[in-house]
Amino acid sequence: MTTFTRIAETEAPSISIDVERRLSKIGIYPHSSNTKFVDEKTLMCGISDPNIYGGFTESVRELLLGPRDCSYGCLKILIQKTRNIQVNVMLDIILEILVESFPLFSLFQFNSSCPSVTDANTMISYTKDGWFKSFSKVANGHQQKLKFYLRRRTLPLRGLSHVHPYPLSQSMFRDRDQTTDLSLRHMGRCIYGGIYDPDNSLSDKHGYRTDVLSALRELDIPVIRYPGGNFVATYHWQDGVGPKELRPARPELAWLGTETNEFGTDEFMHWLGVLSEGKERRVEPYFCLNFGTGTLDEALAWVEYCNGTRNTYYANLRRKNGHEEPYNIKYWALGNEMWGPWQVGQMTASKYAEQAAQWGKALKLLDPSLCLILCGETGVSSWDHHVLKECIKYTDMHSIHAYTAAPSHMANAIAPLSAERAIQTTAALIDIARIENNIPPSAPQVKICFDEWNVWDPIRAPGEEGAEELYTLSDALAVAVWLNVFVRQSRWMGMANIAQTVNVISPLMTTEKGIVKQSTWWPLLLFSKYMRGWTLGIHVKAAAWEGKTEPAWLEGILYEGACLLDASASVNEEGVVSLVIVNVSESEDAEVELKGVGKDVAVYTITGKDAKAVNTADKEGVSLEESKWDGQGKYKFPKLSITMLRWATGVKVVDVSKGDGLRLDTRKMAWNADGSKE
Repeated sequence: MTTFTRIAETEAPSISIDVERRLSKIGIYPHSSNTKFVDEKTLMCGISDPNIYGGFTESVRELLLGPRDCSYGCLKILIQKTRNIQVNVMLDIILEILVESFPLFSLFQFNSSCPSVTDANTMISYTKDGWFKSFSKVANGHQQKLKFYLRRRTLPLRGLSHVHPYPLSQSMFRDRDQTTDLSLRHMGRCIYGGIYDPDNSLSDKHGYRTDVLSALRELDIPVIRYPGGNFVATYHWQDGVGPKELRPARPELAWLGTETNEFGTDEFMHWLGVLSEGKERRVEPYFCLNFGTGTLDEALAWVEYCNGTRNTYYANLRRKNGHEEPYNIKYWALGNEMWGPWQVGQMTASKYAEQAAQWGKALKLLDPSLCLILCGETGVSSWDHHVLKECIKYTDMHSIHAYTAAPSHMANAIAPLSAERAIQTTAALIDIARIENNIPPSAPQVKICFDEWNVWDPIRAPGEEGAEELYTLSDALAVAVWLNVFVRQSRWMGMANIAQTVNVISPLMTTEKGIVKQSTWWPLLLFSKYMRGWTLGIHVKAAAWEGKTEPAWLEGILYEGACLLDASASVNEEGVVSLVIVNVSESEDAEVELKGVGKDVAVYTITGKDAKAVNTADKEGVSLEESKWDGQGKYKFPKLSITMLRWATGVKVVDVSKGDGLRLDTRKMAWNADGSKE
């Protein structure tokens, strides 16, 4: 088997590579927005039969280029080495097409696991301009030359290279990014004693904490997920509607408590309405269905109760309960973590896929406008592959979950990079499922719904005890890296919901007298206010950290270690660029020459005394400071800091052709390193 291993990359993301499996793909990322795949059967036939590879060249060219020439995307090809064709001939054909067709793509080193290869000496030669590299490998006495054009900036953060064609705000949330969605669940003090506390003097007439509402309005939240979480596996929605005095209290098996059902569907929707007051758009609800002890009939009834407009039983029940108009809830998850051994009603992937497909068909018959979200695992598992393959025809998004934490600061801060690989792998699995199911190109792309993410150490903050984490500056840096990941991978993302909203592993904590904004509040606020619009590609070259990681497999894919400067950038419709740099180093400030940033730069810095700094009701150890910079010379990013730089380019994005409204024509919008418009 022959494959490639990434040794350097441009602004494009990577896809995990497993050379031992048939589904291994080579992730080459050209500057083309239309994701195009070489048909595996056709490619294998062309390589294995030397009599047809002449005509095969043109079919490869057509498959590689695709019908559109946009701006960004990924190409995956599987190359099988056989004895009856010279591999270098076929590679030359493919590489010639790549070099001719795409201005930028990642550099890969040729490797082989073929047993007959006896010598693996690799030689690298550079031309004078440094843009061309030729890799030669001696194998079986003959040379195989692989030629690649590499355009990689060598200066750290030397300007913005291009505009990512996909906005941070997906089609359902124009002008809003998806990185600050929240999750609200029946767990600990999240609802009772959190958003809902009728006996507290700070609560309004409905029992809602007004200080919590005010804080959450600052985040301008697009979506909130409800009611769980593990809780939902034994939750029956009808227990939580109707007169409160008639609602039954039930044992709560996820966290071993008692659910009073005082706060249910109607209360949640009313609370969302209050939260949305004064906003241009309401905060969208996202409901999770009970796949543990629930039934399809129960799920259909809940959708009918929430969205029904006809003269039917559950629509009339909603009206009877005082809500004449439908709630029009679009987002519905087909269960939560049904793969987990802690889950009531745990299923195998096969059983879940069979049930999810049937539920999906029925729910779409009741309401075709629903956005159904498949229950994935971590994005890097056989569960994800199987359920996507079986259910991609019936769902609109694929959910994955991950929590990160580590005892040491550096491992803790860089742990969210594992989520980046999970997103990339999930995107590849979605593409594989589309290919295996012959999904036509015109069908909408299934997006990734990262609807549980955060820094959480269950040993430090057990779920059964309310999971009330005290977050440090190190955790804030980790959350900022999480958010950077979502910005960088926004092409694949449909939603990302931090868990939870208040008190439970949350940026907000309530006391009897007020709220505490934890260290993790500040990066969320910064991204929510300013990381709007479209993502920008950037190049970062800095010192790297190498050490043990959590999860352990992350160390294996960080080929050159974890960069101490983690970055993302966006541009809004007014042409204002927001650049975020997270300096995770405990000991070193980073001086970076930034070109093309303008002369009036707003600076926002989040930092503290040390990695263990925390915010409590008595002191604020982690805070946000605002300042100005003239854009001249080098900028010093402090150790243990999150820095956002914002400046106006003078070019409004609204004046740029947007194609289908989601993707920008990047040829009409680009800045040189000196800030001038191309």
